[in-house]
Amino acid sequence: MKNLFLTFFFLFLIFTPLFGENQNVSAQLKSDYQSGFYPGVLRSAEKILRGDKNSLEAFRAAVYAGESLFRMGRVSDALSMLQKYQFPIDSQNQETVQLNSARFFWLGRAYFSQKNYISAQECFYSSASLKGDYYSLSLLYAARSFFASGNYEKSLPLYEYVISNGQNFTLEDYEDSVLELAQSYLTLADKKNAEKCVKLISQLEDAAFDEKTKENLLVFKGEALEILGDYESACKVYASAGESEKAAVLSVWLSVYRADEAFKKNIDISEGCRTALEILTEAEKNEKSLKIKNEALDEFISISIARYKGFLKNWKECESAAAKCMQSENPEIKKSAVYWTALSQYERGDAKSSVSVIEKYSRDEKITDKSILILYAKALAKSGRYHDADEIFYSLGEKNQLDNDGRLDYSRTLLISGYYKSTKEEAAKASGDEAAYLSALASFNQHDWKDAEKGFSKVLASKSLPAEYLAFAQFYLGYAQYQAGKYAESVASISSFVSENPVHQFTWSAYMTQARGAALVQKTEIALSSSENAVKTARNEGERNEALILSAGILSDSKRYDDALALLAPYVSKRTEFAYECKYRSAEILVQKGNLSDADKYFADLAATTDKKAILISEEAAYRRAEIAYSSGDYKKATELFESYSKKWPNGRFSFAAIYFSADCLAKTGKETKAILRYEQITDSKAETSYRYSAEKNLIDLYEKNEEYESAIAMANRMIEEYGSQAKNDGIDKKIRSLKEKMVWNANSEEDRIKTAERELAKLKNDAAQSPLAMKNALFLAAAYRNKSDNKKSAELYLDAAKYARQSGDDENAARAFYGAIEAFDAAGLYGDARATFTEMKKLYPESAYTKNGEKLFKN
Repeated sequence: MKNLFLTFFFLFLIFTPLFGENQNVSAQLKSDYQSGFYPGVLRSAEKILRGDKNSLEAFRAAVYAGESLFRMGRVSDALSMLQKYQFPIDSQNQETVQLNSARFFWLGRAYFSQKNYISAQECFYSSASLKGDYYSLSLLYAARSFFASGNYEKSLPLYEYVISNGQNFTLEDYEDSVLELAQSYLTLADKKNAEKCVKLISQLEDAAFDEKTKENLLVFKGEALEILGDYESACKVYASAGESEKAAVLSVWLSVYRADEAFKKNIDISEGCRTALEILTEAEKNEKSLKIKNEALDEFISISIARYKGFLKNWKECESAAAKCMQSENPEIKKSAVYWTALSQYERGDAKSSVSVIEKYSRDEKITDKSILILYAKALAKSGRYHDADEIFYSLGEKNQLDNDGRLDYSRTLLISGYYKSTKEEAAKASGDEAAYLSALASFNQHDWKDAEKGFSKVLASKSLPAEYLAFAQFYLGYAQYQAGKYAESVASISSFVSENPVHQFTWSAYMTQARGAALVQKTEIALSSSENAVKTARNEGERNEALILSAGILSDSKRYDDALALLAPYVSKRTEFAYECKYRSAEILVQKGNLSDADKYFADLAATTDKKAILISEEAAYRRAEIAYSSGDYKKATELFESYSKKWPNGRFSFAAIYFSADCLAKTGKETKAILRYEQITDSKAETSYRYSAEKNLIDLYEKNEEYESAIAMANRMIEEYGSQAKNDGIDKKIRSLKEKMVWNANSEEDRIKTAERELAKLKNDAAQSPLAMKNALFLAAAYRNKSDNKKSAELYLDAAKYARQSGDDENAARAFYGAIEAFDAAGLYGDARATFTEMKKLYPESAYTKNGEKLFKN
């Protein structure tokens, strides 16, 4: 199990669902409170407390929430809530009295849980003074506060009230009060209180207490009689009706209790255990000499021995003693036997047997004892059953019933389950370096590199954890520093790791991290040495290949181009995925070297390959060819390559980039009309792309150059609308004013422009080489006749435009023209023509956005 959580990196996140607001929050609050659904109470209270915090409704919500928090084990939160909210008592409003009584009572309970008995006593008295529903319980807990703080004298009248008013309390509270009152009488150790103790127990001889309580009271009565000097009566009590054998049994029982008292009185736990075991050993001898075998006494002695052997960590003898009681008919004895048997097995390294013992017990008995539950969760975690362990840990954690080891085991389970935030919260509640280690691991998996570095540094500084832990901590430290950008520190930390751990599951990862970090701080020799070591320590071909690529990159970055090329040369001629990557890297190195011709050959080979193993790299190589031609100023070649890429990968990763740079190349080579059409492919597309802004801006300049002022102004206005201040800061608003001034001097009438376009179209329509210009004129005329409501003619011109677009290989504008024809036919009432046009469009361009819009048109 240890290796699993030590080596674990990343796991899935779990999202918590959000619940809707309840319209009647107050009603829901009361309903949840009355039904005991405390999480629901907290949700409703939170909503109410967002409003008027001084209202009675808010005070009610706060009191209910405080009680709910306490019942859920969140004592500190309950205390904060109840301290924060107060409300004046109105004798005319009984609810204010009851709520204040409840507030003081639960405040007292919270203080009591935190062992702040003085504050608890004040609260219980305040609650009792209001004579509300909590009057009796407040007096009971006031008594317990005095008892717990050792002020037995003040507890007496309060416990005496409880005994006199037993109908107001549960049998369990009543029994506990009797026991604690009797103990208080005895602790004061004077004759007056001893007499009260005898009287109390004598009056309750027929009470329906459990046998253990009756046995305890019998012992207390005997001790009280001893204080009074009435040894004869004490003997009668111990002898239980004066029988010598029973007296002997009770004498042995008394020895067992005295062993427990001896243990409690000894400050040194080990010494207390040894003293108790000496008394129990003698009691065991006496018990064996009894004429009548007392199985209950035998079991009680055995389980007591098991307990003290366990405290001394003598697990073998502890298990042996506990095993004698595994079949006990006394549920308390059997429960203790299960605990000490399972704990002995767990501590001896047999977690699975420990789980088995507890699960066998749980088939007959529901486990509620927190000690057994904690042990069960720990054993489950150590056995690898993390989900089952988590359920128990979470429940115990909510009730604040986990010890330090339990918190650590819970933290491990949360970490492996991917609950990193909760891991850190639980680890923070534990102490020791392992808690710090687990918290750092959680931060590591959250990519909180700063916190991870801090945690692992702390662990390494103390050196209290086993060497295996420290090795992992050293690697994690170096990796966290690398991710945090502390490359020099990372190189140093990883260097320590590999020198101390030449053979480790993270050795390859360490060398790779060190190589990258050293390269970033320009420690080339260390980077190369580390990458070479990564090649040597690779555990598989994939790791070796990754290390080779890294090594080649380090060489090329240090201008050792020929060495880098030589390293990759053995692989470039092969037909494997790694070989294709080596060829691509070699091409990039040749670009760095300035050998663009050879680089282009490599890129061309990759772009032309049809091997499925090279699909992604083939596309990237095709784009890089065009990009390099563009960067070198060969715009004619770049245009051809960008266009070639667009035809082969119309929806590729670089599709918009290819269109944009193709348009730029066309513009730079004086082919403005084609450039405009390419830019319009971007601006007319509904897809998100970072090239849209620049395309629109460049179009404005091209429209202006071609004296298409209306188009330029329309595009400029569109940019202002789409990009707002960004466009204005770029001078687009000033551009609009300039364009409008030019348009005044160059304006022709709409009819003149239509006539010009018709003349141009007549000249161009039969020349396939002029298809782009013919398409542009046809689109303009189609839109113009649409504006004049001559929809039939508009539709015919749109179909002409689609034909010219297809002739020029412009699928985007062809689909656009088809859609325009459909709309025009529809407006003209020629529905059959519209549907026929749509059918043709869908056949030619099934995936086009314009086809999708056409489908919506016919659905409507």
